[in-house]
Amino acid sequence: MLPAMLGTPREEPLRPSMIVHSPNGNYAIRSGPWKYIEGIPSPTLKRPPQRDELHAQLYNLQVDPGEQNNVIDNHPEIVKRLASLLEKQRHSGRSSTSVPRREKSP
Repeated sequence: MLPAMLGTPREEPLRPSMIVHSPNGNYAIRSGPWKYIEGIPSPTLKRPPQRDELHAQLYNLQVDPGEQNNVIDNHPEIVKRLASLLEKQRHSGRSSTSVPRREKSP
């Protein structure tokens, strides 16, 4: 974020995607202009989710930054790719492609 804040944004992002977890228990993944919201509440959620939180959503943030037009039915290939990537990253426990550092023993 620092390059963007300094007015010298990078041409390519450090990571091709980013996972977001909302306070309501939903996971989402952002990749390029696309944001896929899974629409499945976390099993550890302490409060019942709101009705509009319980469905999958896809937004092109480049043309719809306010997330007003859910285009999930128009782009099944993007939904499949992002859902698969979200599951892969969730299963691996990380979104970074770098090798995890080993913890130092005491």
